[in-house]
Amino acid sequence: MPEIDLSDLAAKADCLADDIRGRGINAAYPAFDVALAQFESAGYQVSDILPEAASQRLGLARKNAPRPDGRTFWEHYAEVVCAELCGNKARLNNLVKNAANGAGASLVTSILTSLSLPAGGALIAATIAGVIMALGVDAFCKYRGYQVSTKP
Repeated sequence: MPEIDLSDLAAKADCLADDIRGRGINAAYPAFDVALAQFESAGYQVSDILPEAASQRLGLARKNAPRPDGRTFWEHYAEVVCAELCGNKARLNNLVKNAANGAGASLVTSILTSLSLPAGGALIAATIAGVIMALGVDAFCKYRGYQVSTKP
């Protein structure tokens, strides 16, 4: 497995965030397609990182099941991100809000760690970082239907 180039991932997250700000969330789906293909080419299965219920709904528990496209993946994986990002004591929320503005590399690292993604999921983490950077934490959580806490 090649080393993770955080500066390259941060640049990709920044570029995607700009694209989402200009074109909306649909700009993220092709980036997820690329990230998922890279994840699988590194020897991982998408079903390993999706919540079990989502994996079963998509039929990914079956051997040789096709992987979801970027949009479908994000619709289901956002559940995982929300659980780590949107709760009152969500660890990722604190890391993201405490990160310096524009610290894409720090955000990618925080996402990899908080979501327990393997190194092969670095581009997935960068894509998630781009979405969060484009929308902001509170707006992202509200968009996904989570109550945003004002408590520290």
